[in-house]
Amino acid sequence: MSNSFNHLLATLSDNPVLIEVLDLRTFVLFFRLTHYLHNHIQWMSSPFHTGPPAHLPPKVASFLSSALSISISVVTTLWSSLREFAWSVSLAEADSSMPSQDIVEMLVHHGVQREIGVHNLYPPSRFCMASNCKYQQRGYHTGEQRALSEPLSNHVTYFSQVHGPVPAISHSLGCSNCGARYYPTYYIHRHNTLRTHYEGIPHSIHVATHAYVETSLCRRFTSSTVNAWVSFSNNARIYNQEHAHTRQKFPAGWANPDLTPTVVADAFFILALLQEQKERGLYLELSNVGDQSDRLDHALRLRTISLVGPGRENWSHICDKCCAKRDEGGQFCIIRAVVMDGITIGRPCCKVHNCQEELPSQRAHFCKNHAGLNNECVVVGCHAAAPPGYKTCPDPSHRTLEDTNGRSALFILRRRLERLRMSASAGDEEGIEDGLQEVGADGIPRDVDENDQCTEKPDGGNTQPKARFGRRRTHNEQLVVATCGVILGRATMFGSEGLDGTRVFLHALFPTKSSVPQVIFYDTACRLKKHILHLKDHHFDRCIMPVDAFHAKTKHKESDEFCGTHCNAAMFPELVVNGHWRFNSSAAEMTNAWFGGFQAMTREMRAARYDFFLDEMIKLRNRTIVGDLHSSGAQPVVLPLEILLNSDV
Repeated sequence: MSNSFNHLLATLSDNPVLIEVLDLRTFVLFFRLTHYLHNHIQWMSSPFHTGPPAHLPPKVASFLSSALSISISVVTTLWSSLREFAWSVSLAEADSSMPSQDIVEMLVHHGVQREIGVHNLYPPSRFCMASNCKYQQRGYHTGEQRALSEPLSNHVTYFSQVHGPVPAISHSLGCSNCGARYYPTYYIHRHNTLRTHYEGIPHSIHVATHAYVETSLCRRFTSSTVNAWVSFSNNARIYNQEHAHTRQKFPAGWANPDLTPTVVADAFFILALLQEQKERGLYLELSNVGDQSDRLDHALRLRTISLVGPGRENWSHICDKCCAKRDEGGQFCIIRAVVMDGITIGRPCCKVHNCQEELPSQRAHFCKNHAGLNNECVVVGCHAAAPPGYKTCPDPSHRTLEDTNGRSALFILRRRLERLRMSASAGDEEGIEDGLQEVGADGIPRDVDENDQCTEKPDGGNTQPKARFGRRRTHNEQLVVATCGVILGRATMFGSEGLDGTRVFLHALFPTKSSVPQVIFYDTACRLKKHILHLKDHHFDRCIMPVDAFHAKTKHKESDEFCGTHCNAAMFPELVVNGHWRFNSSAAEMTNAWFGGFQAMTREMRAARYDFFLDEMIKLRNRTIVGDLHSSGAQPVVLPLEILLNSDV
């Protein structure tokens, strides 16, 4: 650096005119700007030339002239004299890092009109990355990777964490030999069907054609969601409010500076997938066909499938709060304790009970396999055809349900008000002449029974036909939580939290007898235990299933002999130490309080996103809990999988 500085002083002494016309601030700003635009300047030069170009690109020279309020000739002289120093000097600004506020303002006011963005995004290399794409003919570059060509640029909005939305330009290059096209964060193969992301996590996430989101901002959104239940919509709303002034000054004719919930959601999923692949030492590959939702869904499903059973991070977790150690005749043993519970968080699903096929769209009522049922009466148990324009069959008792369902809230409230007035004027011979009249969907007036009020229970009972006009939702999410709070497994229950569905879930989560925890607390453990014994299922022979202390006191009868002899926690000495419970059997209830916060934001998610989102929230929360366990001295560790997945004896 000292040699470079001495060279700078010598150069200035040879060009006294520069010292005469420029002050120190302008000198420093010139170096800061040229260094920040280092990659942009190099982009305009030959890919085989690594040093500073002899001349600045015309638009860069014009930008510097305007930003520094100096003439083009002075800019040319500065670059000609000081380019070596400007090219090698190390300053705070760099094209891939966060620029300072004054640099941002100069680029917005002077650079954007010259096709220089606040951020200029380029592929990581200007040479084709295919190993077999080399120059073959004899020449200067024989055997080297082919240089990319066919440049394209695109105006984008760059959503930064500090400066808000700023105008940026995304550049891409194509290979004339193999047909691949390289973008800043991924490349597309010859046939335009597959996009492969580069290794690692980029500085920004390419979310849409005209939108990049800074990775640090994506992480902030994710953190606020997992820790404070901030939805994608609210994250977008908060960001837009924070940077309202910046959005108002955004250059006209550029991409939309408003951050939308869709962009926030896609950024979350893409970053999570990139992080997942990085941790596995893999590259993220997505289809380049279809829209963004279809492109992501396949990758999201694959991750969800990989988490079934032992695939979940921290699945084999133990610590002092969820595991007890004891010596049995010189043999070291551990007792793992978990709690299972269900929480009502649902998404739209097929109306057929227990059908697990995905819906073709969020507004659909049936999956593709049951699409023919769309023409049946919606009354539960009725399979008669519904005429066009109706959801119920002609049966009067069924059609009445549809008429009531179709009445507007305004009509119902007006009718109630009318009845109230009639009641207040009871005995008045004149009454009220202007009664209400309902107009049906066909536009024909329909008589309304003004005395249609709640009646006494009829002699034949009050059972009425039940109809499901709306979409069906999954019943609940079933969680298995270690008594320290680490979530070991999750499953979606479609029809109900049934006993056999719960048993099958435990089988999948703990596939070997060795992997089954020694203690499984469950609020209806007595019913589950009885079901397992009835089926003669020996998978859980080494496991006790007590009812957790809270539900044992509040929801189980003392007279239940089976519950008292099989599921009373007090009968197991391993669960008590020094007169206190060894394990926290309320861990699932505490987890549900956190998990339930996602109900509102997941209720309209498609199946692939729903599963991935909840699993990602679980992963991030587990990491936080494990960190807290380390801090508290609970000694958390992850057992090698082979210990729990060994062959059953």
